[in-house]
Amino acid sequence: MVKSWKMKMALILCVFAMATGITAVSAFASAKVRKVEYEGNGKVDVDFKGYVQYKNVKVIVKDTSGKKYTAKVTDKDRDDLNFKVTGDKSGKKYTFTIKGIRQKGETKYGSVKGSFKVPKKSHGITIKEIEYDARDRDVNFDFAQIVQWKNPTVSIKAGGTEYVTGIEEKDRDDIEVNVKKLTAGKKYSYTITGIRKKGTTEYVTLKGTFIA
Repeated sequence: MVKSWKMKMALILCVFAMATGITAVSAFASAKVRKVEYEGNGKVDVDFKGYVQYKNVKVIVKDTSGKKYTAKVTDKDRDDLNFKVTGDKSGKKYTFTIKGIRQKGETKYGSVKGSFKVPKKSHGITIKEIEYDARDRDVNFDFAQIVQWKNPTVSIKAGGTEYVTGIEEKDRDDIEVNVKKLTAGKKYSYTITGIRKKGTTEYVTLKGTFIA
């Protein structure tokens, strides 16, 4: 009778834990990567979900063939870490492992993995990020180098349809354009004219694609 009662209590506690989401695993969730951004010149910024803590932290970077690259942590705080990799090449993809990290509140230090791709350079210019804001209906092109402009134009197309309605603003490291509504997950081609890397003499045209 006592044994039966204990079994029933154990079952009730188990059901309660499942219903309320209380488990040993959820109390000590591992550190997770929220976003990775390649900032140019080997610099990588890793943002985490929630706060993290470090102990003898280091970063290991490899390419798709398994070759290791020298990587050095340049800055870190409670929700992001920056490192610089030496020898990375334009257009290649890399994986990284951050060791000596834990989610705040966790008891053990472990590791977290992620990846990044080095954008291709064109005329010495790297577009490190293309971001579409669906609410404001604009697209921002962010460059890794300082650039200069001369009568620039920007075109974004898909299936022969032009989506750019005008240039919102331009700066020494980015340009923002207003667009018609883009479809999330769809591929678009872009053309940017009248741009050059600071220190060069010729204004050039950049072409490529991105996913909205």
